[in-house]
Amino acid sequence: MAVAGNTVPAFFMRLDGSRLVTIGSHNVAGYLADGPEKAIRRLKAGESCYLRKLGDNKAKVEAAFALSAMP
Repeated sequence: MAVAGNTVPAFFMRLDGSRLVTIGSHNVAGYLADGPEKAIRRLKAGESCYLRKLGDNKAKVEAAFALSAMP
């Protein structure tokens, strides 16, 4: 269990074929949430990831795949 204050808001993201899917907003341990560059690498490698919900991180990942994320 994470210690109080060690969680960050994050989007859970995965690729469904070539479609980028964003599943809700979650609070996860800080070490689980990735920045946009690492999230892009992980998604391209076929992994799912938690993208830190900060600034334009989500827009950067969406732009990298030139797709609209699902709500």
